[in-house]
Amino acid sequence: PGIILLGNALAGLQDLDNAVELGQRVVQLEPERVGGYRNLGVMEALRGNAEFAEQAFTKAMALDSTSVKPALALGDLHRATGAFAKAEDAYKRALAIDAKNSTANQALASLYIAWQRPKEAEPFLKTAAATSTDADDTLALADYYLAMGRRGDAKAVLTTLARGNEEAFVPATTRLAVIAYGSGQREQGHRLLDEAVVKAPTDVAAL
Repeated sequence: PGIILLGNALAGLQDLDNAVELGQRVVQLEPERVGGYRNLGVMEALRGNAEFAEQAFTKAMALDSTSVKPALALGDLHRATGAFAKAEDAYKRALAIDAKNSTANQALASLYIAWQRPKEAEPFLKTAAATSTDADDTLALADYYLAMGRRGDAKAVLTTLARGNEEAFVPATTRLAVIAYGSGQREQGHRLLDEAVVKAPTDVAAL
């Protein structure tokens, strides 16, 4: 653990060569430690060595087939290097382990959108919204519907969210105001924005 902490500290100081060296020492001393390979993979990725990072993440996946973290890390690596097909495979491996994992669902949905395959993103965004306690996942689904020109679906999602989640009332109501304006219902849009500002007088988006 001490070597790992030192390696992380060196990485934070941008001393990536020594950080990687310590990371390699960790996996040599504890070859069955999954976290060691994940850390090494991150450091190699930061150093720009995608090949060694992939090897480290793949080893972590082999050591722990029940955790989504190594698969997500590998998917993120492939996406960052433009290898979208490999990223898709890695994210799907994460979902095979935990189909309701919101991070994995959001990651695959985001990949499909970046890959110009937005229609394939919807089921994963819906799963994330349905299984997550974070309102941002539901807002992401609403934003997807807005981007796809599906105002009715976005309005339904946002209305339910605004009524059932006090913390999400302002961002949901602000988006509902945008939909109202876009539909030519200016008075309703003003009313919704007034409600949002009363609820949160310093909210930047509402203002």
